[in-house]
Amino acid sequence: MAKESEGVLSPRDVPDEYICSITFEIMEDPVFAMDGHSYERSAIEDWFTKNNRSPLTNEVIETRVVPNHNLKSIIAAYRDSYSAQQKQRRDAEAEIQRLEERLAQCDHSASAQECSINPLQKFSST
Repeated sequence: MAKESEGVLSPRDVPDEYICSITFEIMEDPVFAMDGHSYERSAIEDWFTKNNRSPLTNEVIETRVVPNHNLKSIIAAYRDSYSAQQKQRRDAEAEIQRLEERLAQCDHSASAQECSINPLQKFSST
């Protein structure tokens, strides 16, 4: 798994098992081919219109595919989790920026009371 890219889930951000070895993209509709590997449905079906060999092993295989519901669910959960983490990160960065701006204002203020900053204030006002 590689580094995240500006809050957008990319193939570099996910485990290799979630990536189609034909398209090199995150699978949305993963299927098992008869070689035992998972591929994006449209990619493997297109592959099979041109030949009857496995894209990974080059062995002749049956061109039937079977939905991989488990992998589809796992990828969907990963996407949801990633989105939630990115939202938390953006919220934390916004709060840090707000506090930095407040500190910058305090540098110019004469009153220490005016500059009182409580980083938990935003969260304790409930």
